[in-house]
Amino acid sequence: MATQTKYIHLSNQLINLIHDEKPTKLNNTGLKPKGLWFSKNNEWKEFCENNQLWTYIYEYELDIDFANFLIIDTTKKLDDFVKKYYSPKTTCIKWNSVLKDYSGIYFDNFIAIRKYIMEEKKFTMDYIWFLGVDINSGCAFRQSSVKSFVKI
Repeated sequence: MATQTKYIHLSNQLINLIHDEKPTKLNNTGLKPKGLWFSKNNEWKEFCENNQLWTYIYEYELDIDFANFLIIDTTKKLDDFVKKYYSPKTTCIKWNSVLKDYSGIYFDNFIAIRKYIMEEKKFTMDYIWFLGVDINSGCAFRQSSVKSFVKI
């Protein structure tokens, strides 16, 4: 029997409202986009515990509408994404352009894609940003893409 995938957000703060991310200068300078990050099942929780990272207080289960999400779950989709959104000038992804085109982004099949980056792409600058993703996870840019969130 297959188990249903859950999407979990961990936080040090109570969530009352999810807001839309607007393109800003700061959003184009980081390895990751701004937004509401979530993991597939308990991957972020396990990653934090295994790597002795920050301690969270609140845990939320999210119901995500993936209709306008960019889903990167194959190396081909990653290559296409990099060709379209990577900026050699800043050595970052043009996250503002991604925010304009999609309501969120979701990375699945992380282990296989990371292996591809390490073995075939040899950590080239246009792919190094992906290593900051850490696990199977996503980021919602728009309030409308989170149908509901429940504290658990």
